[in-house]
Amino acid sequence: MLVEEEPPPENEENMDIEISKSTNNQFKIESFLCQREIGSVKSVVKTFRPDFQHRPFCQKDVREHTGCINALQFSHNDRFLASGGDDMHGRVWNVDELMVRKTPKPIGVMEHPHRSNIFSLEFDLENRFLYSGERWGTVIKHDIETKQSIYVANENNNRGDVYHMDQHPTDNTLIVVTRAKLVSFIDNRDRQNPISLVLPANSGKNFYTAEFHPETPALILVNSETGGPNVFDRRMQARPVYQRSMFKGLPQENTEWMGSLWSPSGNQFMSIRRGKCPLYFDFISQRCFVLKSDHNPNGYCNIKTIKSMTFIDDYTVATGSDHWGIHIWKLPRANDSYGFTQIGHDEEEMPSEIFIEKELTVLRGHRSVPNQVRFSQHNNLLVSSGVENSFKLWSDHRLPWSYDLPFERRPHGTYDLSAEEECLREMEERRVVEDALDLNGEMDGRACWRDIFGGDARTAEDRDTLEMFDPRGHGDDEEDVEESSSEDSDDMMDNEADDNHYFRRRRGPLQLFVRAGEEHLARMLEEHDGVENDLLEELFNMRRRFREESSDEDDSGDDGENGDENDNENDNIESSSSNSDSSDASEVGDLMDFDGDDEEEDEGDDEAAIEEQDSDSEA
Repeated sequence: MLVEEEPPPENEENMDIEISKSTNNQFKIESFLCQREIGSVKSVVKTFRPDFQHRPFCQKDVREHTGCINALQFSHNDRFLASGGDDMHGRVWNVDELMVRKTPKPIGVMEHPHRSNIFSLEFDLENRFLYSGERWGTVIKHDIETKQSIYVANENNNRGDVYHMDQHPTDNTLIVVTRAKLVSFIDNRDRQNPISLVLPANSGKNFYTAEFHPETPALILVNSETGGPNVFDRRMQARPVYQRSMFKGLPQENTEWMGSLWSPSGNQFMSIRRGKCPLYFDFISQRCFVLKSDHNPNGYCNIKTIKSMTFIDDYTVATGSDHWGIHIWKLPRANDSYGFTQIGHDEEEMPSEIFIEKELTVLRGHRSVPNQVRFSQHNNLLVSSGVENSFKLWSDHRLPWSYDLPFERRPHGTYDLSAEEECLREMEERRVVEDALDLNGEMDGRACWRDIFGGDARTAEDRDTLEMFDPRGHGDDEEDVEESSSEDSDDMMDNEADDNHYFRRRRGPLQLFVRAGEEHLARMLEEHDGVENDLLEELFNMRRRFREESSDEDDSGDDGENGDENDNENDNIESSSSNSDSSDASEVGDLMDFDGDDEEEDEGDDEAAIEEQDSDSEA
């Protein structure tokens, strides 16, 4: 059989050139990839971080708890998330299911409950066990797989709340526990004899955080309310090895410190303060930055609750605010000479203050104060929780059953309807928006009003709890709140810390209650004009005297000029009561046994009842 041979190429030299070109292109691609990743000193290995500034953020609500969520924590491999709060049961979630499922469920609810509110959570290095700390000082170690407790470490209940816990970065048997009055180490090999961290007397009191350095665990960043953040060596605890005074630009002002956190590399740490802006400390450049907020009524404020913070990376930080936002700042790198402002700086004098003028962005969507903020670098996911019974997932990529248009809520005292009517108004307004999105086919895979607020009533939003933490009045700005809190915060902490963990100032809701009650009584006086109503006048004067006494107990700087305005309003309250808020008055009237439905009854019955009360009082 004859086989026809292929003719040789007309030009073998040209064929060799084409082969060499294709081979060279392949080598060029491989060399390009190597150069881009590891080959060149000038190249930068990009880390895929969420773009907070240019990409729209979606949010997803997860409902399972029946109370406020005071603690969140990712596992060390970012596979699990732990949550705990006022319902006194710790829960463990699979992060993948949180991101994908419409109604995710925890993979485990710890069977051993706490006796009080859970304030802190931490995983071991192998992600097999979960530590949870409560308000009464107890620490429980749980087995995640069996959901049962391994042991309960109840170290002298008088040591105070367990505000923070941190696992040793290399030793799986050692964990540092921060109680209000003591910082100690629990060693699983000898947990019956915990080792206390003996700090000098000037380190302050009321500890909030203590954390191992991520690279050199012999160093511990300790933060106390009065002593502030300082770095100690566990092998030499007599004095701090790094003090705040070594940083340029540190504000020279007295303040209350709430917590501190190492950056992922350990070259920086962040601290938050009560009534003041957060601070960012950079060991490389030896600078301290004050993280300012954009000047508006909804700017950063930190007074009402104990909050946490998180690092997105070494130069991006985030924390919550009393005005319901999560504020994110971008910091300059160590060798950058731009992106910040210096005050009082010259060649011979150190700058008195170095500050970042505004945030990178503010994430809006919480309907009350967010306390806890955590970031997962593996999943590029931000998680936050607070006064609400649900926690939020934030991502710059569209998550299934998420939404990008927040469910807004007005603060208590700024709407003209009752709480029930306000909920119906929100639902109707949202329905109109969702119908418009549905017509365009944009509601597929998005969460609607029913998904967020429907379902189990035990995990639903508690409007009364949310309104307890609302601002004192509409339009309060950051400066007014800071001035009113800085003068009497010490006294309020000593008197109220044992009664209520969340409150530092309770004057706002109380004054709103008293004022609404006065307006309700004044309106009743006008309705019964010409009738002897000594009893109503006596109640009116009693509530007014109560208000004056409560305002006298405050320092002169508590309410500022608002106090004089309130007094003037009280003097003229009878003439101005017709324009008062009807919903607030009716609600407070119910609490004071004055039912608003009485206004619709027959006028003669009211007069007869009042005359009968007057005769009883005279008798």
